[in-house]
Amino acid sequence: MLKKIKKMYPHQSLMMIFILGLMIIAGSFTVEHIFKVQPCDMCLWQRYLTIAITIVAFIGTLFRGKIKKLFLATISIVAAVSLSIGLWQSLAQHGLVDLPSLCAAPEQAEVTTTAAEATAESAALLANLESNTTDYVDCSKPEAGFFFYDLTGITLANINVVIMLFISVFSFYKLFFKPRKRFRKYNRRNNNNNNRNNHNRRYRGSGYHRSNNRNSGRRYHNNNNRRNDQNN
Repeated sequence: MLKKIKKMYPHQSLMMIFILGLMIIAGSFTVEHIFKVQPCDMCLWQRYLTIAITIVAFIGTLFRGKIKKLFLATISIVAAVSLSIGLWQSLAQHGLVDLPSLCAAPEQAEVTTTAAEATAESAALLANLESNTTDYVDCSKPEAGFFFYDLTGITLANINVVIMLFISVFSFYKLFFKPRKRFRKYNRRNNNNNNRNNHNRRYRGSGYHRSNNRNSGRRYHNNNNRRNDQNN
């Protein structure tokens, strides 16, 4: 399996990344709408980056030539960004790092207003909470109640880290991919006695051999050759 992945051409690599991106997007929507696991802000960032990777991979399959490596480089960079976000969230879930300011809970923000301003802001916040039925999702808490986390202890951020690590490394490796040569190298400087061996060696591995030609050993397989011999 690893050998087949290693020998993939850029077009096949982009197609595989495109299919993998579709599977990730379908899985994220399945977890959200079927298993009722609300995504946090960092989860949404990773989802948007996955959608971007899928779109870039699909567009890359429509082109030919070395321009495909440009799409692979873009995918490698975007996957590295998604990997860093997922790793940050995974470390925050274990309490090793703090969450970014954009993902901080509203009650964690520092209050530097007066009493009148605080009263007005609290009233506005209460009105917003009453009108909005979506609760705040803490990025530092794992998906409690989700069967996969309850069975394995692996969060969705950990899964995203593994997948994005594979995509980033794989796409970066394919930037230096060199296609296999169809024919083996042979020495053109041999004498005339070895010309036939060199000719056969050229097509070795391609399914064609000069000796397979049934007319190669016949003296009069062509009428022109017979006429020339008769004239001589």
